[in-house]
Amino acid sequence: MNSSPSPTFHPRFQYTHAMLRDFGLIEAARAVITVLPLPPDQELRLRQAARQRATRNSTRIEGNTLNSEEVGRAVMAVGKSQTEMQQEVRDY
Repeated sequence: MNSSPSPTFHPRFQYTHAMLRDFGLIEAARAVITVLPLPPDQELRLRQAARQRATRNSTRIEGNTLNSEEVGRAVMAVGKSQTEMQQEVRDY
């Protein structure tokens, strides 16, 4: 067996004092944001958008050709006449 030394990583950048200061500011802002409550209406919008994206991506894998807007309309359409692809989205 040949036991040659493994290559050493040499980064092509250096941390500057300004970068470290900015990292600290970002981390401080992140700490504040993580403890703040999200307004209920904003949380609902974010959940609906995430559900719509997940539904579109999952049904797209299965061959559904609806675009994002059509998926959004299909998800919100309760009890209305729908195409087969729209019904697939509703049933997801």
